Amino acid sequence: MDDVIVYTSNPAIKALITLTESLSIRNLNISSGSLLVQAGAALNVISQVTVGEGATLTCSSNCRISNLINVYGNLVIDGGSMIIDGVANVYGGFKVLSGTLEILSLQIPSTTEIIPVISGGILKITGISNIDALVTVKGNAQVIVSSGTTTISNGIQCIENSTFVASLATINLLGSTDCTFNNLLTLGSKTILNIEGPIVNLLGGIKTALDSTSKIYIKASAILNVSGISLIQCPLNIDSISKLVINNGQLTLTSLLNTVADSLIELQTDSKLILQSTILIDLFSPISLDSTALLQIANGQKIRFLGDISSQLGSVIQILSGGNCIFPSELQPTISSDIVVFDNATLDIQGTISVLGNLNCYPKSILKISTTIGKLNLGGSDSLLKINLDLQGDSILNLLEGSKCTLLHLIQSSNTSKIFLENSAQLIIQTSTDLIKSLQLSGDSSVIFHGNTLLEDLTVIAVDVTSYPSLIFNDCQKCILQGTLDQFGHITLVNANLQIKSAVDVILNHNILCDKNSSIYIETLGSLSVFGTDGSDKSIIDTFLQVDGDIYLSGEVDLNGGIEIAPLSKCTFENALININANSTFNNLLSVTGNGQLNINANINLLDGIFVLSPSFPLVIDSTLDGIISVIIKGNSSVNSPLRCQSTCNINLEAQSYIELNGGLITTAPSTIHLLTSDILLGGNSLISGKVILELGSNIVSVGNCHFLQGIQSIYDKSTIDSMNINNPSTDDGTNNLWIQAGSCQLSGLTSTLTGGIGIKPESSLEINAPVLCFSGLRNSGHLLVNSIVNVSRSLISQTTSESRCVLSKGAQLIAYTINMSQGRLEGLGKLITQSSCTCGGIVDGVFDVVGDFRLLESSILNIGIATKANHNQVQCSARAYLSGTVEVKRINTSLSDLKVGDKIPILRSSFCEGQLSLSDSTESREFQLQNTSSTYNLIYQPSNLKSSKTVEEDSSSSTVFVNLILSVSLIAITLFI
Repeated sequence: MDDVIVYTSNPAIKALITLTESLSIRNLNISSGSLLVQAGAALNVISQVTVGEGATLTCSSNCRISNLINVYGNLVIDGGSMIIDGVANVYGGFKVLSGTLEILSLQIPSTTEIIPVISGGILKITGISNIDALVTVKGNAQVIVSSGTTTISNGIQCIENSTFVASLATINLLGSTDCTFNNLLTLGSKTILNIEGPIVNLLGGIKTALDSTSKIYIKASAILNVSGISLIQCPLNIDSISKLVINNGQLTLTSLLNTVADSLIELQTDSKLILQSTILIDLFSPISLDSTALLQIANGQKIRFLGDISSQLGSVIQILSGGNCIFPSELQPTISSDIVVFDNATLDIQGTISVLGNLNCYPKSILKISTTIGKLNLGGSDSLLKINLDLQGDSILNLLEGSKCTLLHLIQSSNTSKIFLENSAQLIIQTSTDLIKSLQLSGDSSVIFHGNTLLEDLTVIAVDVTSYPSLIFNDCQKCILQGTLDQFGHITLVNANLQIKSAVDVILNHNILCDKNSSIYIETLGSLSVFGTDGSDKSIIDTFLQVDGDIYLSGEVDLNGGIEIAPLSKCTFENALININANSTFNNLLSVTGNGQLNINANINLLDGIFVLSPSFPLVIDSTLDGIISVIIKGNSSVNSPLRCQSTCNINLEAQSYIELNGGLITTAPSTIHLLTSDILLGGNSLISGKVILELGSNIVSVGNCHFLQGIQSIYDKSTIDSMNINNPSTDDGTNNLWIQAGSCQLSGLTSTLTGGIGIKPESSLEINAPVLCFSGLRNSGHLLVNSIVNVSRSLISQTTSESRCVLSKGAQLIAYTINMSQGRLEGLGKLITQSSCTCGGIVDGVFDVVGDFRLLESSILNIGIATKANHNQVQCSARAYLSGTVEVKRINTSLSDLKVGDKIPILRSSFCEGQLSLSDSTESREFQLQNTSSTYNLIYQPSNLKSSKTVEEDSSSSTVFVNLILSVSLIAITLFI
């Protein structure tokens, strides 16, 4: 049959012709109505098919059109199989509901008003096709382009479960309408995909064959948006102003990636781009990474970033084994991503790169930094480089503010390479390291060293006056600081041995922390200064501190392991709270200044003395441990602050030593102070509750208010004392002496033994409340109050100044070879025992029992205070009395007087009286007459001798009132303020 025309003249009648048998014709023209090729039938058109406007051709069986089909109406494939060996021009409707449509060339112009729909079955295109209308592919439909060129100019929507497969073909996606592929887009070998439309959404991903002749082009401001799992094994080209976007998907690229400077790659939410070719990729395009994105350089891929990298914190760049990531010198990117360099991978930095995320390098990875202008800025909070980082040439490692980096090993092959740490940055080096002229720290940054460390020349850049960097040494058998080190903040030692080399000044503005498994050694001419400016910056040194250089400590410091200062070293504590909690030795002068406190809680040797300038820096000896603290002091010392012994301690002042305690001394009862051929000056307020022992020519000088509650004892050879010539006693100072040069002093408690002498300077006082044994004399030029026994039997007691005063309370005794009180006052109620004589040249006022001769010099005044006939002053002498001078009578409370005219009052008794006393011319004295017998001087009451018309009451009113001498009272009040 040549031609078949299906026609009806009445448009209201929908003609339906069903083909139930096989039909082969040359031409088929369906001008109206419908032709259904029923299942089981067949249609073969050799030349041309025309489906008129309003007409429909439905294929439900096998159909073949060998040349051309023009569709102005509708072409429907519904369960059949249609093959068009020529061109199909579709101006009307086009549907594939099920079955298969295979077309050599499909032409759908933009004027088509009915959207072509492929809702099931398969559409195969094998030639050149131009689809200018929006195409919808849905359901389980398939579009297969197996050859030729297919151009889609107005968009395609492959939705639901539909698929699109192209092989040996070229696919052009053009126009201004978006293309969407819900499921995997598959490209076979020798296939080219040109994307020139605005947006192509590959929501199910894309997969290409492994074929270098296949290509994907993103052109003309187009955007390829990829989701799902994708594998591109052919070259991918991104042209100017075009963009590749991966969103919530993974794209693996195993071939070449070509970009230009104004193209863009975006990795959006939960996206992953894997570059996995063996071809060098020069990535000119900028690349952007969302916070959940991952860029992976894998398996031998070498990539050179020539465009900027814009990334958010949280994104990751991985360089897998064999991968090589190059940042050339032209590029200075700031990358917020984490970068992970796996084993056998390389990160090559040829210029400057800033990594704001974490950089993690596996042990066998390679990190290269250019030797000329390479600089790596790390800003992550926890970067981990498990590699041997070799800084060569002028390369720089810089840790940005607040960052932290842990580095396995650092090699400095060049002295010109640098390591910079900005404010609050932290660098941790896990193995032995030598850093020479390279380390620069800013603000409160820190470096933690593990293993042996050599640090030479540290530069510090201050951020503010309170922030300084720190050095921390962990598990370092040998940590050496040398060269020039700027002032920094902290040093921490954990199981580390720190050496501060000669001519190195280590200045810490905050503190030092050191555990008991560490050690600190400061070499000769080296120095360590700890300022502790922040109140919370407590230094704790749990190990032994060996100082052959100099050390300066300020702030709060616990020396829990002890300290040893070499003979030529300098040690200074200033404005500090120092706790010495372990045995320590200072072989050179310890200098203490400013305000603070030194707590000595263990044995301490001050072998060249201690100098405390400030009165506000007390020394406290105290221990919470059982036992006795030993304090040994040698050399000359001056302490202007209080020294307090609050626990049991022994203070030993070694031979030829001198110490001034101008702030006073306080000790506990079990404590001991031992002076060996040495001198101690006690100022301030001192309360010495413990023992004081003098040996081999030692002196105590009191210039404040001092109270010895257990007296003072001397160690001496008794035979030496016994050999002294009693008839010619020594007037030398002797060996162990007590000098009161100012203030007041009290001796109480135990018997005091002084093999030397006691001296009391003018305007000073000594109160003796317990027995005193003194071998070389007592010289009083001030005030002496005796409430006990003073035994100077082998020497003399002297009082030679007019302002001096000696007061004896009831029961008190002065025992001496000679007593010479040529001036001053002798007062009170007591006993004077001499082997030679007792001489008085001043005022004698009281009741005294003199054993031995008694001499009153012409300058003497014997004050006789009379209350009653039986209650009056007098002197009892067991031997001869050699008398001159004046008797001065004082009436005491005349209203109680029982005197009658002629009454005798004995005022001096002796075995024999020689010389003459005279009665003063005072009113009260003229009431009496002196009577001298060979052994007694009496006063005879003769009021008729008065030459004055004044009454007794008048005379009495102008007289001095005396204290009843029969009562046991003290005429001197000495108060010690402790």
